[in-house]
Amino acid sequence: MKRLVLTICLPLLFLSGAAQDFHQAMTDLQEQYGNLDVVHVVMKVDVFEEAASTTPVSSMEVEISKKNNEYLYRYGDTEVLFNNKLMIFVNHSARAIVCSTRDMDSEKGLVPQVDISMDSILSRYDLVSYHGEQAGNHHYRIENKTGSIRVIDLYVNSSTKLVSKLSYLYEGKQYVTIDYKLFDRNPAFDNTYFHEQTYVLATGKGKYAPARRLQNYNVQIQ
Repeated sequence: MKRLVLTICLPLLFLSGAAQDFHQAMTDLQEQYGNLDVVHVVMKVDVFEEAASTTPVSSMEVEISKKNNEYLYRYGDTEVLFNNKLMIFVNHSARAIVCSTRDMDSEKGLVPQVDISMDSILSRYDLVSYHGEQAGNHHYRIENKTGSIRVIDLYVNSSTKLVSKLSYLYEGKQYVTIDYKLFDRNPAFDNTYFHEQTYVLATGKGKYAPARRLQNYNVQIQ
């Protein structure tokens, strides 16, 4: 089964001398993102050939909803549901649904992660600098002399203390931007939000058919 991992990485760099106290800004971020048992995130991911490019080579909206151990993950033409009973992968282009009983002990690496890692992911970076406030966002630049990611631009909303945008400049000049359209840490999901009947209907023990709105889809049971 395809491995699906989405990590939202926010750096925590305890570096002295950075203007506007980067340490305090990251401490504020840690407080805001500290409890992610329930969260709803919508982001737009654009990939450019280089930073100077004005038109992305690919663009995708990604949506992650999480409530304790239940997840709903949408990206492109794919939807992934992990509820308390089933794992369901839907590929709308292929009109295909893969459905299996959920086994939390064996699913590590499959569940889409909302991982706000402040401590380790980027701790090796060499330099952080403050580039002022732009449209209500504090702009921090994190640079590294080695590694595949050379520059990260981090924009933190001065009012909410939440990240509004991230951009990555890779060694090969590829440039990726992530715009956070929504980061709701207290979403109100209704009782059917993570229900498998959105995608499949049980027809017998261990047997499922596509839901009415997906009636032309092929269901594979694993």
